Amino acid sequence: MTEDIESKEALGEVISGAVSSSIQLKLRTDSEEVKIGFPAVIEGKKYDFFSIISDIQFPTSNAVTMLANAEKLRNTIPMSTIDTSRGRTFYSIAELQCVQMIDRSTLKTLEFETLPPYFSMGRLANKMDVQRVYQTDLPEYTESVGTMRGIEGFEIPIDFKKLVEVPFGIYGRTHSGKTFLNKIILGNIIKTDVSQVLVFDMQSEYGWRSRADNSPGLKFFFENQVTLLSLDPSTSTQPDDALLIGENEIEPGDLIVAFDDLTSTMIDIIYEIDRRRGKSQSLIDAINATAELEELPSRINRNSLNALTRKISRLENLSFVVRSDEGNLNEIMKYIQSGQNIVIDFGKFGANPLAYIFVANIISRRLYTKYSQMVDMSELPRLVVLLEEAHKFLDPKISHLTIFDKLAREMRKFNLVLAMVDQRPSKIDTEILSQLANRFILSLTDPKDIINALTGPVDPAAWRAIVRAMPPRTVLMFGDAIRAPTAMDVLEYNENTMMQKWHIGTTTEEIRDSLDSLSDEEKDNMFE
Repeated sequence: MTEDIESKEALGEVISGAVSSSIQLKLRTDSEEVKIGFPAVIEGKKYDFFSIISDIQFPTSNAVTMLANAEKLRNTIPMSTIDTSRGRTFYSIAELQCVQMIDRSTLKTLEFETLPPYFSMGRLANKMDVQRVYQTDLPEYTESVGTMRGIEGFEIPIDFKKLVEVPFGIYGRTHSGKTFLNKIILGNIIKTDVSQVLVFDMQSEYGWRSRADNSPGLKFFFENQVTLLSLDPSTSTQPDDALLIGENEIEPGDLIVAFDDLTSTMIDIIYEIDRRRGKSQSLIDAINATAELEELPSRINRNSLNALTRKISRLENLSFVVRSDEGNLNEIMKYIQSGQNIVIDFGKFGANPLAYIFVANIISRRLYTKYSQMVDMSELPRLVVLLEEAHKFLDPKISHLTIFDKLAREMRKFNLVLAMVDQRPSKIDTEILSQLANRFILSLTDPKDIINALTGPVDPAAWRAIVRAMPPRTVLMFGDAIRAPTAMDVLEYNENTMMQKWHIGTTTEEIRDSLDSLSDEEKDNMFE
């Protein structure tokens, strides 16, 4: 198949098309030789139309219907030999989404704004074609996350400086390869130094090694640039410090988001008690103290208050929530100001939705406050916050109650950028989705998820067949950080591949493992 891609073997000829949708080719090659996501070129008179194959279909045919279940006749007359004045009797049609035009005389790339003539020949693209589109005037901060589908070994350049200027999304169903893609994207951000990152690591994937598959995390590759904070040091691997949240750092919005089943009356009580409490008293203490009063203020209902105290008592199960004078949440800002990337490992709390929502909201709220109050933009570094299960915070029903709504809408001008990771983009507020300048879309199956993931700068109808049919570890990316919408095979994520890509020598963990494997006598001999 590689030889076919590199040659100018014809796919077929143009039979229809529209600038507003796609171009159709009547294939002259076997349909199994063509795959969705492969790049193709239609050779017009003035332009080469660089395109992505978005669908393959068989047209309705009376001849096929008549010959179905007639094996003896089909074996007597090979179907490939049946040609008429209309060309091949049995054929398939490929739909192509044109993403760039290449002026044949100047080799400049242009936006898709016209159509090739009827019967223009289409062929699979070769490396020279993709180099013309992707490898001209490469910006300084270019890195890749994968190779072009159908062009072996050709890494697609992405402008990471542009990527981190505005919110971006990473979507894909379970087992589609999201976590590996996340690690590659974050590693590229750290390597190019276009931003720092903060990761809410629910499943212990991004520290030293993944708890699930033992694959390396960010700390493995960038040990001195990544600080690993743990909510559960007893189960985390070599954290740099424990993360403790003092009760005095909890505000009404943190409780309202964490306990999503609060009634409107309970929410009113939280705000009423917060308004009444003293400056030295935490909100939690104030709620519990109010519940012990014999006579309540007129605006507070006893039954609702009792129900509220029972709900917030669940915070007692979170060992990282401590008395007001024991919290160290402010250390996060110190690490960020010193140039560190932050991974917050949830340990055993990763399976607790309350813990995840509570911690992510309270930390992000503090980041929002610090960044939005900057007078000089150079006071704090650019920071990308990676938020998994984004729909838990950005569902239209609750997004206005969380800090992430403001992060998505406002914070790009303050150097604080949200990276949304989710397998159910249909549950995210569409207004927030519209803020995304770049999207990485892995395989999705639910039609609503596909439409929401694609809605924005491209026509969902034109690309949904690609998203639905993509195998695991294949991603469709589009946005202003890439030259054209592109289907890519994500890079193989392992120690050797990524160390070579990021030009990393032997890691501290590897040295430690090597030393551990030596006998005491061998260790002594090393230093003689």
